[in-house]
Amino acid sequence: MSNVIAHKIYLVAAIFLVFCAVCFSGCINENNTTAHADEKVYEWMDSEMTNVVTDEIFTLRELTQGTPTVVHIFATWCPACNAQLGESTAFLESYPGKAHIVSVDIDSSETPAMIADLVANRGYDGIFAVAERPVVQGLMDLFGQEIMMSIPQTIIISGDNLAYLGPGVIRSADIASRIDAIYQQLGK
Repeated sequence: MSNVIAHKIYLVAAIFLVFCAVCFSGCINENNTTAHADEKVYEWMDSEMTNVVTDEIFTLRELTQGTPTVVHIFATWCPACNAQLGESTAFLESYPGKAHIVSVDIDSSETPAMIADLVANRGYDGIFAVAERPVVQGLMDLFGQEIMMSIPQTIIISGDNLAYLGPGVIRSADIASRIDAIYQQLGK
């Protein structure tokens, strides 16, 4: 009998967590406030990460040299994060080669295999990695703990410049307009 009660408690807790994730994730981000960091050296961008789909090792610094990179902070269980991954895939399909999309999973209980399964099952495109500790710490140092508490979060990096777009789902067209603005600033 105690197993039945325990299962009911776990079920209620899981439903509550999903409810919180949906309610506090920002769902749709209507206010895309941009914040730029003043410091130009970000050691965390040199942390090696592994693309869970291809097993290729990369750093954010390498990716961002010459090509804008959109970084999403997500978890596989987050409904708004899945909506964001769908929007990012749509962007990559509509604007091939214009930017990298890197989705960094911050849930320490999720494995690379779990992320790769999500990507394969949903047909998402981009680069997917597990958050490495230096990356998490670097982002929290720049943007505060809140960046890890309300997901999805989006940052665009171009060279050493960061634009923090905030929590919530950023639509494909909004990503495209931000990337176009970067290319205009670069004179490309």
